[in-house]
Amino acid sequence: MSKFAIHIIVPAKMIGTIIDLLDNEGILVSVTPIDDEKKPSRHRVPRSRKNTQTGQELVLQLLSSGAKTPQQLSTLFQAQGFSSSSYSPCCSKLHAAGKIHFSKTDGKWRLTDNTEQRLGAA
Repeated sequence: MSKFAIHIIVPAKMIGTIIDLLDNEGILVSVTPIDDEKKPSRHRVPRSRKNTQTGQELVLQLLSSGAKTPQQLSTLFQAQGFSSSSYSPCCSKLHAAGKIHFSKTDGKWRLTDNTEQRLGAA
């Protein structure tokens, strides 16, 4: 006859019934009480983020007032409730889409000419 090890979690009122069901056929190894409180969620929504603006929209808004260094974007992102490092992937996506570019001469992100014209017309 095959044997199996079973680990089950049951309400306290069922422990006696389960022990009776063993009927000398099984071996009760242990009974351990558990804390059945739910664990807190690890997901956190920033309290300071009161709008539904995306990171890419924020980059376009910030750059519409002029070129910004990565440090300035990081600080401004944090002030809007975003992670200080989340500006980087947003800039990368906008750069790949041709909406912004990075100037190596002054180390600043700025809008491309086409994007400036579209934002100015809006």
